[in-house]
Amino acid sequence: MAIVVGGAILLLPNDENANSNQSDRNNTQVETKENAEPKISPIVEEYSLSEEARERIATEMGEIEDEEFLASNIMAMALQKVKLHENENFEIAGTIIRHRPQITRENIAFLKEKAKTIDSDPVLEEILNKWSQENFTDIDKDFMAAKNVLTGDDEYGYEIKKRTFEKEEQYIMHFYGEEGLKKHKEQWG
Repeated sequence: MAIVVGGAILLLPNDENANSNQSDRNNTQVETKENAEPKISPIVEEYSLSEEARERIATEMGEIEDEEFLASNIMAMALQKVKLHENENFEIAGTIIRHRPQITRENIAFLKEKAKTIDSDPVLEEILNKWSQENFTDIDKDFMAAKNVLTGDDEYGYEIKKRTFEKEEQYIMHFYGEEGLKKHKEQWG
């Protein structure tokens, strides 16, 4: 099975391969710092998009017309903070990258606006609401929730890990360059 995620195509194992390795099925791993206290973010004022930003983002991401495209863009953005076992070098084998949106306040605001105009699973809006409040604590679970909206429950046990801050900065430099890293630091610290 293939899934389009923000212009990238993810290939899922077929049913023949699904039974081949029982131990991999529930192998979702998360990298975290030991003894890290969860950070409770204060309520953040909603980001207001300018018409110019809205048009630019629509050109970059495409018009979000259905739940599948919304879920795909959420997954594509999440790849900035999580990695699948296949994308160690920021690439996913067998995929073609059209556009991979950066996690920015304006991209989140754009997707939130679009989520309200289409018939979509409320879980997608919940993810975007969390992100708009700077809550990325469960971004690995957010990725899986968006994937599950797109393809149904995860029966293959995706191996997902949170990126370290250093790896996230490398990812940002790879896809968005110095300007993207500067924007990231201005918006998220």
